[in-house]
Amino acid sequence: MKPYKWTTPQLMIEGKSIKHPNGCWIWKDYVDKKGYSNIQASIWGKFYKVSKGHQLSYIIYNGEYDRKLLICHACNNPSCVNPNHLYPGTNQDNMGDKILAGSAKGSRNPQAKLTEFEIRQIRDLLTIFNNVEIASLYNVNARAISDIKVNRTWRHVV
Repeated sequence: MKPYKWTTPQLMIEGKSIKHPNGCWIWKDYVDKKGYSNIQASIWGKFYKVSKGHQLSYIIYNGEYDRKLLICHACNNPSCVNPNHLYPGTNQDNMGDKILAGSAKGSRNPQAKLTEFEIRQIRDLLTIFNNVEIASLYNVNARAISDIKVNRTWRHVV
């Protein structure tokens, strides 16, 4: 990855993003498997070797922040670098955003009817019982068990 050379840091962020109608500035260069942008840049004499684009965008437009905090996305879009969508917050703030957006995984999602422990139990039971039988044991529908079986849901549970 090669550092970008732009006349201003703002032009770097704006030049490497696409403005979406919903207000997000989507990073159009490299993003990791979770959708976060990774960039190298020299900003105001400080070299950022590999940083998340949304963190650099926040610093460029709003100044430094307490590094004990995260830079959270109000839009819940990890590729967004719009400084108006970013704010410093705790991990709890970040998880609250995910829950409100419906993207919290597993038992952290308030709508989850099962826990990670129960998912492991269900996977063990799949070798003995059918989906309908297991569903009745856990008070969910057979489709939920089928989704677990084919890793459509709860993929994060090993």
